[in-house]
Amino acid sequence: MLGCRKSGTLTSSRHFPDTSGLCRLCFPFCVLRSSRAKRWFVKLALAVATSFAVLRAGFVQGLGWDQSRPVKVCTRVLEGSSGHGSDRAARKLTINIKAAKSSNELIRLLGTATEDSYFNHFHASAAYHKLARFHRNRSFSQAPDLVLAKLHSRVQCMVERNELDEQGSANVLWGLAKFLDAGPEALKLIRSLASLIPRQTSKMSPRDLSNCLWAAAQLEDLEPSVLKMVPAIIAKIASTGGKTNLQDVANNLDALVSLQGSVAEVGPLLAPGQSGSFLRRAADRLNRGLPQLQGTDLYMNMPSVVWACARSGLHDHPLFVSVAERFTSSAQPSKLPDWDLCALAWAYQVVDLEKSFEDFQQALELEINRRGFSASKVESSKVGSSRWGRASV
Repeated sequence: MLGCRKSGTLTSSRHFPDTSGLCRLCFPFCVLRSSRAKRWFVKLALAVATSFAVLRAGFVQGLGWDQSRPVKVCTRVLEGSSGHGSDRAARKLTINIKAAKSSNELIRLLGTATEDSYFNHFHASAAYHKLARFHRNRSFSQAPDLVLAKLHSRVQCMVERNELDEQGSANVLWGLAKFLDAGPEALKLIRSLASLIPRQTSKMSPRDLSNCLWAAAQLEDLEPSVLKMVPAIIAKIASTGGKTNLQDVANNLDALVSLQGSVAEVGPLLAPGQSGSFLRRAADRLNRGLPQLQGTDLYMNMPSVVWACARSGLHDHPLFVSVAERFTSSAQPSKLPDWDLCALAWAYQVVDLEKSFEDFQQALELEINRRGFSASKVESSKVGSSRWGRASV
């Protein structure tokens, strides 16, 4: 933790200390006949009790994240470690980062905040997430190169001082992969994270692992050193079993297919003929759970698994039957995002050599024609959602 010295016990704002001993000390004064004296001693007792509570608490932590994005964004603010003024400023900075409505507003905020002593890795994590969000929406209205360089340099210092925890590393790397900054400060930070993350994977959550793997696939061309962290990440992912949700599975498969030509250890995870491979387990799990899938899992994560099967040569007939039946019975192709629609159409073109799913393919084709997509557009979806999205910009 950044600049934080723990003393006493960890408490919440609802924790009150035991003041029974203090009351016993003050009891002799309660026999005073003067009401004015009694009021004075009551105020004194409350003041002492409050001071006692602050000393005993030491510090308080709050934790929150933006659940609207695939990445958990940590916005904890350390309190009680560097004075009440710094505490208030740290909390205010967190609020302002999350509340920024434009890239201009956020850039102005970070331009000064990165120089403040209380700026910590929780703030940095939230800042990278917010910047990536503005970049995704193509809403950078001014060149933030100088501010980004300051932000990267500040986080670089955190890495060198061992102040960046595993979630912070994953969030920062994910943000760097989102807006692909090729400046020298950014590349130096990416290299440092690529060296740090293998030492942190044992404590990473499935979401953090997924974000790091996805980021490695996006940053491979920009900074090849990210590939050295992939073996440690996939070893941990392979050991998690069924604890990963479908969204993380989909993101992992998108990254693994992209990385299989660059990292030898990826191959066994996608081996179509290996019963215990990551891909085979994902296909079996999807097939079992398909009738209950709704929303994002059905219209975004499911197509990624089907696409990965087609790309890797795993023509899992029961899964393809289940997907086709689900769409012909209740699911609607019109709800599929662009890449997911094209990827499903491409996958069924690859595996359905005997035209067993002609009705489903026709339903997909009708929606593709309605959106005005060409055959080459559908074919290009085989590169994966992330690369396809960048090529479409």
